[in-house]
Amino acid sequence: MVGDTNHRWYTLEGAYTNLTADLEVVLTQGGIFNDSVAVNRVDAGDATLTFDSCTTATLTYTLDESGLTGSIPLTRLSGDNVDLCVTMSNATE
Repeated sequence: MVGDTNHRWYTLEGAYTNLTADLEVVLTQGGIFNDSVAVNRVDAGDATLTFDSCTTATLTYTLDESGLTGSIPLTRLSGDNVDLCVTMSNATE
């Protein structure tokens, strides 16, 4: 098997409007790499992803079970499509 059984895998799902995505945090359990058996999904919290620019964003989250909350600054790793993002951002101003 691939991976440690103590790892936790969270998936964020939701919709976005303009520069903000309101997301549901889902804990995915029981998955095995390259296995066709469905995983167990448990609602685990909420998150908001806010795009600050074409290269940065901030993820703010709350995990229900632990009460853990926080904010994570995110930086785009690839320069792909940054110019397009800037052009589109300038067009909407």
